[in-house]
Amino acid sequence: MKRIISYSLLAVFVVLILTTCFSPWTGNSGNLTLVWGNTGSERWEFDNSSFGNFNYVVTLRGPGGTIEKRFEKGIGSANFDVIPGTWNVTIKGYEPIYVGGQGGNLSLMGIEQIEVKAGQKKSETIVMHNAVEVNSWNELVSCLTISLVYPSYIPQSIPGTSPPEYRSFLFLINNDLEVDSFISIPTDVPVILVAEEDVRIYRDTSHIGSFFSATSSTGGSLTLGMKGMSGTLTLDGESNALYPGVLVNTDASFSLTMHSGVTIKNNRNGITSEGIGINIHQMATFEMHGGTITGNYTGVFSPGNFTMYNGTITGNDIGVDKYTMGTFTKKGGTVSGNGVNIKE
Repeated sequence: MKRIISYSLLAVFVVLILTTCFSPWTGNSGNLTLVWGNTGSERWEFDNSSFGNFNYVVTLRGPGGTIEKRFEKGIGSANFDVIPGTWNVTIKGYEPIYVGGQGGNLSLMGIEQIEVKAGQKKSETIVMHNAVEVNSWNELVSCLTISLVYPSYIPQSIPGTSPPEYRSFLFLINNDLEVDSFISIPTDVPVILVAEEDVRIYRDTSHIGSFFSATSSTGGSLTLGMKGMSGTLTLDGESNALYPGVLVNTDASFSLTMHSGVTIKNNRNGITSEGIGINIHQMATFEMHGGTITGNYTGVFSPGNFTMYNGTITGNDIGVDKYTMGTFTKKGGTVSGNGVNIKE
């Protein structure tokens, strides 16, 4: 009898060991502290007096599902016990509702991807950007064609505080956008486009030419997606324009950055062999940290400086066209499955 009990206890012990060894959640939980506010970064938009008046929603998406916490104004940090793994973090700052029902707009947003190990106590600072939600192409046109110097269409800072200096501006795309005109990217404010759902920016049948274009030689920057973005953002040329032009066109001294979750596709006219996904001016720079460029006549036309860290360029007639003076530095990612992968 004692031997049977001993064998039973041994069997239970072995099962417990095996369960621990093969569980997808091994070890202890991790602990993550998030801090947001005036971090000293030159990209921070509000001083502390403004920051403390916003209400915040903090969302974590990762191996343990989705965690969301809401904080009243004045809170600038939060602590979470999480399953070890990769977590996509989004923090949104909203104006409070003022007397008369005004306010409540999205004003700040930060996005980051954070790796937490078992047993680790980790603290991360989230850089916050000025932010506005966009529901139509016309809204985005209005925001970007007028100089971003505290205009009326952008959520205002709290009454009684000084207007912020807009060193960067993030646009949260909530719906599919139909493009019927091109947008000129301003030179004085870095622009970031992100999505929380799967959204598409696609060509109206009447529109020919670019979606986004930098028409000044004095600089400017556009960032498509962010590391940790929960949705996907697709720029779709729809391959039906007689003169498809370039989906994203840069000028001198312009900086373009692309992250995972972004796709540039279907900008081509098979009859005239036209259509470029991204055009990099000879004095401009393009950093590809992820995403996909596919289905275009030319994926990337780059007389300028193109550095590829990650992502995929495939299914284009020409993957990367360096032209005669371009620099293409490939540190990662894949360029394959194109008619011509790299044209010197």
